This record gives sequence, structure tokens and C-alpha cells, in this order.
Amino acid sequence: MKRLFQSKSIPAAPSVEETAHRTLQQRKLERFQKRIGYVFKNPRLAEEALLHPSYAKQMGLENNNQRLEFLGDAVLSAVLAEALFKTYPDEREGFLARAKSALGKGTFLAEIATKRKFKDFVFVSKKEREVDGHKRESTLEDALESLIGAIFLDSDYEATRAVVLEWLGKLDKTLKSVLQEDNPKGRLQELFPPSSNDLEYVIDKTKGDAHERIYYMSVSINGKVMGTGKGPSKKKAEEEAASNALRKMKL
Repeated sequence: MKRLFQSKSIPAAPSVEETAHRTLQQRKLERFQKRIGYVFKNPRLAEEALLHPSYAKQMGLENNNQRLEFLGDAVLSAVLAEALFKTYPDEREGFLARAKSALGKGTFLAEIATKRKFKDFVFVSKKEREVDGHKRESTLEDALESLIGAIFLDSDYEATRAVVLEWLGKLDKTLKSVLQEDNPKGRLQELFPPSSNDLEYVIDKTKGDAHERIYYMSVSINGKVMGTGKGPSKKKAEEEAASNALRKMKL
């Protein structure tokens, strides 16, 4: 008789932190899906795509978006390769490879994420948010690739391709613009003789700890600052500074 009344183990109730996280996720998800033009059958995939590792660690969550990012990167590569192959039937492999590299570059992916206000939806730790980590190019790039992986798991290749191509807009027009912006340092350097010292990049300041440092750079031409930029590496900051200098020079 005693055995009849033995209860099975009951799963532990979610913690206060987990409950708060879930409520916040649901509210954000509804608005986020409108931004990206896709409604998830399994919302948890979308939620995971927005979980920066710093937030998962802060909240004691097991998952973050890194695995989805790995998958999304591969799916995006396939979508871009197929789209370029079909759009440019007369171009050689070299052009297609360069075009694919430009469209898959972190700077461009971050621009797509910025246009869709990813910074308002991605979950980062309190510490990361204090240093604008939710706006960081690498954070936005990773979130976009994670989202592509999530959409792929939630649907199929065809549906994912349709969403990605919608983000890209008219491919030939987008590619032309991206290729012009792809190597701003090189384009700026071409304006000066190789031996010239008229072009100079300077680190103005840095912020954050060593593992999450942000560099602030400026580029000067003949001693006059023509562009500034910031990024998670000197190279990224220099590229942004060069890009802003070219924009200022209307080149």
C-alpha cells in the first residue's frame, strides 16, 4: 500500500532569475520577429540565437548562441555562394570568391543587424551593456549568424535562403556598394605614394578589459584628422576611421 502513494520526483521549480529571463524573452521575441520578417515555430531557437555568452553566464543558463552561430555561418556561406553563382553567370571564380567574402564580412553583417535594431533585442550581461557591448560589431555579427542557424533549424534551406536574400535586397546593387566599402584602408592608401608619411593612424584611447577591449583610432592626412573609428581590434578601428575619412572626402 505504501508503494501506491510514493510520489515521483518533481522537477525543481524555475528560479526567480529564470522566470524573469523567460518573461523578458517572450516580450522581446514578439517585436523581434516583426523586425526580421520571420515567425518561429519553435520560439526557443530564436531566444537562443539572441543569447550572448556573457548573458548566459550571468544568468546561469546552460546555452548561448555560439553553436547556432557556427551553423548559421555555414548556411550563410551556402546561400551567398548559390545567389552569386546564379546572379553572375559570366563571372570567374575569383570575382565570385571576392564578392562572397565581402558579403560575408563581419562589418556588413553587423550593418544588416543594425538596420533591424538587433541591439535592442540581443541579451548581453550588465557589464557588457555598460560598455555598449550590445552595439559591438562582433556581437551583432554573431547574433545575425546565430539567427540564420536558428531559422534553418526551425524551417529548411529554402525558407532560410528567402529570408537572407530579403535582408540583402537587390544583390547586384548591394554588392556594388559593399565592394566599394570592403577595403577602405587600401582605397585611402592608394591616394598617396607608397613612401609618403602624409597618412597616419593613431590610437586615441582604449576602453574595457583586455578580453573585451575597444580601440578608438583616428586617421590623419597631412596632420589633419580626417576620420575616426572604434572596434574590438586595431584593424577594425582603423578600417572604420579610413571609411569615415573617405566619406568625408566624398570618395
